[in-house]
Amino acid sequence: MAELKRNCELCDEEASVYCPCDAAYLCNVCDDRVHHANFLVARHVRVEICRVCRKFAGKRISGVGKTSPAGIRSRACESCSPELEEEEEDDCVSSTSSSCVSSTSSSASSRRRRSRRRSGGAAVAVDEKVEGILVNWCRKMDMKENNNSNVVKMVVEVLSRCMGKMTILPFRVLLAAAFWAVIRTRGGGELTRLEQISGVPGQLIVATESRLARVVKRRQTREDHEEGWAES
Repeated sequence: MAELKRNCELCDEEASVYCPCDAAYLCNVCDDRVHHANFLVARHVRVEICRVCRKFAGKRISGVGKTSPAGIRSRACESCSPELEEEEEDDCVSSTSSSCVSSTSSSASSRRRRSRRRSGGAAVAVDEKVEGILVNWCRKMDMKENNNSNVVKMVVEVLSRCMGKMTILPFRVLLAAAFWAVIRTRGGGELTRLEQISGVPGQLIVATESRLARVVKRRQTREDHEEGWAES
């Protein structure tokens, strides 16, 4: 398997774990912070990354405080650690590693299939499937009812501009980030409340919102250039 040269999605430090549920690589510190948010995200099963060869180390963890302490790199895998000498433990680690790799590959294939289904009609798909969820979130965020339709329309517009560029992330994470981007600029709602409603960790919402903003800005710049060339 190829070396995983990935950094933490939140702080850009060297990643120690991969969380398939959030489709995110995290360092030890950010992993503990994100999965300490509530008991639901604490149950996410993460895969450790070997500190030596940078491949999946074959150990799955869940809960809070299960990775190495802050400032200490993740453990070595079976191939890189001379300390793993017991045959039973080796068999267990090897079996778990195969399971993790298989699960991750399956998840990646599933994301690619969803990406192909989305292409060619992203805006329509978002409109039909998400409007009800967004209206429900607006209500739970205690937003003014007469503003709900505008919020929904703006969130759908943001998602339509980014769907083809950020398919690696779970759709609910993208939805929560786009929703937060819209209501934050309108001065409404609290991040902790959205975290509870959506089930997406607050730090992941904020990090994804920043990435959404960059994608939207790049696309807007490209469209402006194209319009300029058309007019000249």
